[in-house]
Amino acid sequence: MSYESVVLAEASLISAYLFTETSGTSTADAKGPNTGTFVNTPTLNQAGPAVSGTARAITVTRALSQCVTIPNSVSLAQGDGPLSWELCVARASTANADQALMFKGNGAPSIFIPFGVGVPYWYVPTIGNGAHSSLALNNTSWHHLVFTKALAGAWLIYVDGVNETTTDGTPTSIVTTAPLIIGGDGTYYFNGSIFLPAMYSDVLSPTQVAAHNTALTAATSSGGRTQVILI
Repeated sequence: MSYESVVLAEASLISAYLFTETSGTSTADAKGPNTGTFVNTPTLNQAGPAVSGTARAITVTRALSQCVTIPNSVSLAQGDGPLSWELCVARASTANADQALMFKGNGAPSIFIPFGVGVPYWYVPTIGNGAHSSLALNNTSWHHLVFTKALAGAWLIYVDGVNETTTDGTPTSIVTTAPLIIGGDGTYYFNGSIFLPAMYSDVLSPTQVAAHNTALTAATSSGGRTQVILI
């Protein structure tokens, strides 16, 4: 099965974005009704890490505040979990900059790469950090990222199929009515390419994460795990 087929087959999948559009401002939800909007004209129809399937990548530029916004819905207002967020990213450069990957408003789970470290943080804005990755995304290769949160439980981060969680705290997140932003948070924006972001209503298990990564790396020539450099 292709990587996208494995993702779309998950029973807990809420929304997934294949980014197959070649023009326009709307992006279809491959699973549900949560249509997204391309903001400030990201570059569409780019090659992603998987060579099989129909999914494509988009490239967003930090200086242009490019991103994707998805209106609030009951299914995406996930509060304190359980939940999982998954996407593949490739940084445009390793230049130091604060960069947001996903954001659902203050008080909700969010993903952020702080200035100077290149390390993804899984945190709650205005409340505290849940965890950060022990590995930095300090290259421009594609990486498969999965972030999970059990109800009143652990914040976990997987990089290229491996649990790389360093626990920072146990913040409690809340239900918000803000839109979900992929590639930014309204102030800081990601600089690079994004492939197949997906949101789930349950915690993906280590076995599921490994299966997703195996499907992805089986369909790419780059073998993602060796691309991550330890700092």
